[in-house]
Amino acid sequence: MYTLYEAIDRINKKISANTLYLNKLDAAIGDGDFGSNITNGFQLLMNNASSWKDLPLREAMLQCGKLFSFKIGGSSGQLFAISLMRIGDTLSNAKEINNKSLADALENAKNGIQKLGGAKPGEKTLIDAMIPAYEALRNSTLHHLDFHSAYEGAKQGAKATAQMHALRGRASYLGDRALGHMDAGSNAIVLIFEALLG
Repeated sequence: MYTLYEAIDRINKKISANTLYLNKLDAAIGDGDFGSNITNGFQLLMNNASSWKDLPLREAMLQCGKLFSFKIGGSSGQLFAISLMRIGDTLSNAKEINNKSLADALENAKNGIQKLGGAKPGEKTLIDAMIPAYEALRNSTLHHLDFHSAYEGAKQGAKATAQMHALRGRASYLGDRALGHMDAGSNAIVLIFEALLG
């Protein structure tokens, strides 16, 4: 199992390597800067690791969330900020970090995203990848953290967004023209779990 620093380092490297890919996905139906924003966010966390890496989990994730919230522009900064904070809050209250507690943490993050932006399942957003990811974790029978099942769930969820109408953000103005294009946020969730596969 990774430390928080190790996990964020792996995620940062994976997201950074796929900045252009995420921007390309976003450019088809949005502003085209999603990948850059998320890359800047995770690089910011690593550049400021001294401010959070030695803190207890809840406080560390709160600090990471604040960095995203205050420094990263657009809705993506706020969505990832609330996700980090809620994941940290849930896991810090768990007896141990296992598939169930991680699933609970991801569901809490998804609920925070929905409360913040109002997104619902099937509206072509990152929660369409988060939901099958945490459901896969909750249903896993493995004793170790089952990042592979979460990754496969997220991948199928992200793929499904290509056939969804966008009801949030700039993509919502495209109507049927958004069909055939996957959501960039959902693919960021896929990359996060891919980074944690090892």
